[in-house]
Amino acid sequence: MLQFDIVSWIIYSSWLFTRLMTQFMSNQKRYTLDSLLSKLSCPLLLIWGDLDPWVGPTKAMKIKEFYPNTTVVNLQAGHCPHDEVPELVNKAFLDWLSTLKLDASLPETVNVS
Repeated sequence: MLQFDIVSWIIYSSWLFTRLMTQFMSNQKRYTLDSLLSKLSCPLLLIWGDLDPWVGPTKAMKIKEFYPNTTVVNLQAGHCPHDEVPELVNKAFLDWLSTLKLDASLPETVNVS
């Protein structure tokens, strides 16, 4: 059984991702994918649609090269697996969460600059 508040963890993860992507998009010359990933110190889950016409599965493997602490789950879906096969996304997410050994406390702040 998981030893942390999953709702808080999901909210924090969403906030962190949004913050990282906002900084990346506002200054793409300064923030490269490898520089952003090098700031992470937690496991990363990528749920990828193998049928995505814009961002194919090779991109997920490239991210995994930059950040080895990444789990990639490939699903038979397009660009939005969470919309197309939500039951498979939920299962992948819960399966991945069950493999983690997370500290119950979350950091107060995250410095991405």
